[in-house]
Amino acid sequence: MSKSLLSLFSLLLLLFSACKDKGEDDFLTESDIIGTWQITEFDNAYQLSGTFAGEPVDDQGESRISNSDLQMIFLDNGRWQSTGGFTLTVTTPEEQQISDRTGMGTGTWSFSQDTLFVSGLQHYNETGYFKDRQPLVLNGFKRDISLDLGTTVDVTESDENYGIRIRTVSRYDISMER
Repeated sequence: MSKSLLSLFSLLLLLFSACKDKGEDDFLTESDIIGTWQITEFDNAYQLSGTFAGEPVDDQGESRISNSDLQMIFLDNGRWQSTGGFTLTVTTPEEQQISDRTGMGTGTWSFSQDTLFVSGLQHYNETGYFKDRQPLVLNGFKRDISLDLGTTVDVTESDENYGIRIRTVSRYDISMER
């Protein structure tokens, strides 16, 4: 019995010594997000498919920002706002469009586990805002230095009167720095 107890104790000691305690730098809290962040990356890759006016649509492309002084400011009352501008480059197999933009919206925010939920985030094409609160999943962070976030959009819009049924699948990558 003493040999099996000693073996069990040795096994438990080995298991617990292999476990790493989670330090404060291993997780992010809502209070870590509050404040002003510079947007250094707000990039997108997209695929469109469906029909428009009865004609088939199959398009893809990507967009990237540059010359950015864009900021997101997260307030402690659950609201956020943006300031500054950026140059947007949208590239498709057929063409490249470059335009200057200001801001990226305003709205509310919350944080739970590894996801920053943002409402009021503006579309690149300036036709409106994301319909639903957008979940921005935390891909990485350095406390008080940087946040790397990503989200995927998969929506289908249709209007049978005009022969429109378009599915858009997009992947956004957003990087922020203090």
